Amino acid sequence: MENLELVIVGNSGLMLYDQEGTRGIHFWKVGSRKFFAVEQSLSNGESDDEEEEPLRKRRRPRRPPVVPTAEQFDAIVKELMEMKNFVRKSTQVAIRHNFNGPFLAELEEAFKCCICKVIPSRSPIVACTGCVTVLGCQSCIDTW
Repeated sequence: MENLELVIVGNSGLMLYDQEGTRGIHFWKVGSRKFFAVEQSLSNGESDDEEEEPLRKRRRPRRPPVVPTAEQFDAIVKELMEMKNFVRKSTQVAIRHNFNGPFLAELEEAFKCCICKVIPSRSPIVACTGCVTVLGCQSCIDTW
């Protein structure tokens, strides 16, 4: 009979070395750990993990912050001023004509979103092309 040199390996096929951690009863009495005696030539003497190159996280290219140009800034300011003037004029018309409760309720009903019930609907607003009724906010209609 040949004189085979056997070593003890774990589930991974890695050889268990005689160290302080492997000498105690606590190491050997774990029920989920399995050990095998194999020929030394069949065991994986070292871990393959060290040979593999570590994965590197992919860097995203840095984007410069978006800074509006002077023209864009002027256009935004102009649009805000137009909106402010529209709100002021609408408020003056409402005060001048002294709208009553039922008329305001009808007006709110006509301009609120049929899905989220926000008054007035958030822009952009979707309206029916046939009867020109406000359906609601673009985001609500797309989701629905």
